[in-house]
Amino acid sequence: MAIELFGPHAASAVALPEALLVVFLVGGYPKAVQRQVRDLSALVGQCLQTSEKVWEDLASMRVAAQNRDVVVKAAVPLVGSTRAVEILQERLAGLDPLVWAHAGNGIAYAACDAPSDLEVLRRVRADVSALGSNASLVIQRCPIELKRALDVWGDPGSGVALMRALKAKLDPKNTLNPGRYVGGI
Repeated sequence: MAIELFGPHAASAVALPEALLVVFLVGGYPKAVQRQVRDLSALVGQCLQTSEKVWEDLASMRVAAQNRDVVVKAAVPLVGSTRAVEILQERLAGLDPLVWAHAGNGIAYAACDAPSDLEVLRRVRADVSALGSNASLVIQRCPIELKRALDVWGDPGSGVALMRALKAKLDPKNTLNPGRYVGGI
């Protein structure tokens, strides 16, 4: 039903061992659940069984994480999910990061303290972007000083001219959130 990757701090925040972990949510009829647990155990080796509380704690952690100074969202190919979590964990290590990913769709998140050096976020973005041609990192939340110094959307790509033209056509007086979208649109 779900596959989540947790960095050490995020795992600890949901009452799991402080380590890089993969957590599966299984469900269905009791016999189906038993079979899924048996098959997963055979596939991954050691299998730590948890309760539904882990998923409740995960939901609470995600809400709390949104209040951190910086929240980033990385989108990577599925095969890059683990590496994305490792990159976010390693690059943001000095900023007390909570890092987790939806391994089934390649979306990873990190919530951390604000860096004193913007280069940290630039390196994270570059490392994530290197994971695939469509990989990207968006800064969902950060202090205003960082927003002024760093494009939170990243590289707008070749479609920015078309986006500007559409914005000009649909909002000729530029009244709808001027400058708040990708490329300063």
